[in-house]
Amino acid sequence: MFASRIGVECPRPTGVRRITGKIKSLPAAGAMLVAAAVLGSCDADPVYSADPCSPDYVPWGNSAIGPDGGVATYSMPDREETGLQVRVPAGAWTSCWEVEISSVPFFDTPDYPDGFEPYDRPMPTGFIEISIFRQDEYGVKTFAPDSMYMELSFPLHSIPTNDGEIFSTFVYDSTAVDWRVELPDNQNVSELIVRTRSWKQPWSWGRIDLEDVDYERYLEPVLQDEIGSAIWNDIQHTLDSIYDAAMQDRMELTCIALGFTEAVFESFRDQAAANVDLYTAYIDCGDCSPITPEFYDGLRQYVLLNVQAMALDLFTDAIPGRLWYLKLFGKAYVLALQAMARSLPCDYECFWDEAPPQIYMNAAAYYVSVLIIEVIQRYESSGYINCPGEELSPGALGPPVLGTAGATGSCIVEGPTELPDFLPDRSLR
Repeated sequence: MFASRIGVECPRPTGVRRITGKIKSLPAAGAMLVAAAVLGSCDADPVYSADPCSPDYVPWGNSAIGPDGGVATYSMPDREETGLQVRVPAGAWTSCWEVEISSVPFFDTPDYPDGFEPYDRPMPTGFIEISIFRQDEYGVKTFAPDSMYMELSFPLHSIPTNDGEIFSTFVYDSTAVDWRVELPDNQNVSELIVRTRSWKQPWSWGRIDLEDVDYERYLEPVLQDEIGSAIWNDIQHTLDSIYDAAMQDRMELTCIALGFTEAVFESFRDQAAANVDLYTAYIDCGDCSPITPEFYDGLRQYVLLNVQAMALDLFTDAIPGRLWYLKLFGKAYVLALQAMARSLPCDYECFWDEAPPQIYMNAAAYYVSVLIIEVIQRYESSGYINCPGEELSPGALGPPVLGTAGATGSCIVEGPTELPDFLPDRSLR
């Protein structure tokens, strides 16, 4: 008390020097008594409290929150985290603690999953770390229990949203080594509020892109926890029933569409074949239907025989005249090959000369229809769909019969009801 009155600042002494000899005067003795009193008062330890809410607690600059509740706010200029708060209602804590909020840089942050858009994007984003502790006079920290109720307020002042995105908070699960979604308990235009007892886990917040996020891994578990497993199972069962019914309806529609398409192209195929038969019969060049395998087998033989005859004819011309018997034999064999070519079921020379373009157009329509029908039938028998066995009537679903009144808009050349003028009169042959 005397030392503080006279304004002496007391260093902490390491020891007191022993005074030896005699006191030679009363003034000197009085000075020594004063010095002894001052040194005696400096040896007393300062008062220190372990309660962060006490005025005798060593001030460290963090917020102190106790049984009366309080708020700790992160405030750093020009930072996205500015305004983040830890709120503790009165009565939530039984003792007082320091609360520190810090921002951890992105290079110490676990990777965010696809669909997670944290608050600082498109910049690399870190996370928020919360510390709750007490310190002694030497700076040694004693941390709070793992379970400490608090309300976290995450600011939304600089986070836009687009269609297909929702706001959410994220917490890192060190056991699963992955981020998980933590849906907010309350949300308004300026903040997300989460009520939690977990303060030791890394926290973050931002947006979830519903198209990119793994729904089964990140959203389904939190929704199940939110509404309860029994209700969630009922919802899933209902959704599955709706999905199955929709797929069944879709399959039935697909089967109807496939059946309709198949019937239409069957009608196109049959009419195209009838048109080809009509034109080939009219030109009277033999069995020359270009939609039959026999036509192309005969064509191969015709080409082969003519190539052989041409080669042999060139060889025969090169034989010297004195070998007239060989030349004669060669010419006879050439004539035989040409006769074999003419004896084929189809007179191909006649076909090339007489066939109108309509034959080729209808032949092309025939093969396109056959190809499409084969693709449809392969798809129906592949196991992807299960169509009923009832067949659709081509007459009911197909186009009008080509070549009759009312047949319009067809991609196939109509079969003639009477012979067109451009065809020559075959009776003159």
